[in-house]
Amino acid sequence: MNSSPATTYPSEAPEPMRGRSLVSVVIPTFNRTQVTIAAVESVLAQTYPHLEVIVVDDGSTDGSADVIEQFVRQKTSERQQILFVRQPNQGASVARNTGIENSRGEYIAFLDSDDLWTPEKLEWQFKALDRFNGESSVCVTDARLVNATGMDLSSFESAERGYKEDIGIERNASKLLAESFCGYWISTLLARANTIREIGGFNRNISFIEDRDLEFRLSLVTSIAYVNKPLIRTDRTPTPPGATPRPWDKPEVQFRQQQLMLENWLKMGDTLPRDVRAIVKRSLGALHSHMANWHLENSRYSEARQAASNAVRYKVAPGTVAKLALTWLAPAMARNIAPKTRPVGTGGHAS
Repeated sequence: MNSSPATTYPSEAPEPMRGRSLVSVVIPTFNRTQVTIAAVESVLAQTYPHLEVIVVDDGSTDGSADVIEQFVRQKTSERQQILFVRQPNQGASVARNTGIENSRGEYIAFLDSDDLWTPEKLEWQFKALDRFNGESSVCVTDARLVNATGMDLSSFESAERGYKEDIGIERNASKLLAESFCGYWISTLLARANTIREIGGFNRNISFIEDRDLEFRLSLVTSIAYVNKPLIRTDRTPTPPGATPRPWDKPEVQFRQQQLMLENWLKMGDTLPRDVRAIVKRSLGALHSHMANWHLENSRYSEARQAASNAVRYKVAPGTVAKLALTWLAPAMARNIAPKTRPVGTGGHAS
């Protein structure tokens, strides 16, 4: 995908922040002990000093909540404010909303429990927000994506963002996010608390690609500043063979969640600019076409016909029309020529 227009400025080393805005860092967790502790430690190591940490345990069942709560008690002091909150298991989006509700900061940042921040993350982000004061109340950074098999990638490069300088602003973020996940991981996000509350926080019904959903809705009310440096480390190791699959590992869940997200966006009325709405419709059509391929691959011909019909409804193109016809006239042939499906979308998760 071609990179979008963005404003950039020459790089500089970050200077110590003179502002004293409190940042509330929300960390949702479920059945994780050591990685959660490491995540908290990476926040406490920030060069930006004015922050509080809110750890939300989403109904852990392995005893990790008691261990983390004890760790929080030991680490909490007048200079290090850490709040530990328990809730019944309701998913990452609800856990983050619980953190938002308990936050006191002028700004809110999010960190998944298996991700880590570099020490200067917040300092660089406030430098970007200072540069674009009055135009942006949200800032993201690049992310370092790693896994157990040796992957080590830049999120911005993988998403073909094409940013050249250390600091810039993305004024077309809503178009980018309407088309696809564009490399903005939730653990990189820093935003004014009032802006997050203005859009209603996370959608509790979306637990896959919830970061893209939140960021899209933010992009409709503010431009997004960025720091072109990998200031977080996120582990993308897949669920090992034989292990209990996570709900969002299942293609059916991925499809349903993306469909729900895109359909919700189309219900936003005049809030959604006409050109952005057109992109959302194309994305929804492409998603239904992808779903049709997956159903064909699994010989679920009735579902394939419905998905292909929906694809044509949102995205009329010769390929989708031909696919619809074949699902009725020669479904086995359609199955043989349909592209093989792969996981769709991406998103951050608390567990």
